Amino acid sequence: MAMLRGERDVLRTSDHRHGFDELRQLAQERGLIVQARRTAYLGDDELLLLSWLAAAQRPTTERLLPGDVQITSSVLRCAAILTEAGIRLHPLTLYRHHLGRVMRRLDENRPN
Repeated sequence: MAMLRGERDVLRTSDHRHGFDELRQLAQERGLIVQARRTAYLGDDELLLLSWLAAAQRPTTERLLPGDVQITSSVLRCAAILTEAGIRLHPLTLYRHHLGRVMRRLDENRPN
């Protein structure tokens, strides 16, 4: 979560930092809320981003990724960065029921 919120010390290279900066910026441009670095809780939108990252780390046919091409590309890049660093996210299967509602909201707010 720290990486999504902009924490610099946990990322190895400027390319890694840029990847997470881009994901955070794209998410915020589409109306998702990413909390400040030291916030003590996770919001729904941050859980959604984490679930996309977790799903992107798994070779499944059922990908729970956003319909937005730019965010999907950024999520895949960040998931690869995490995997390369030896970080595997839990699949967050208990959060899956919420994805459909949030994905519809994103589709409604997607820039043309």
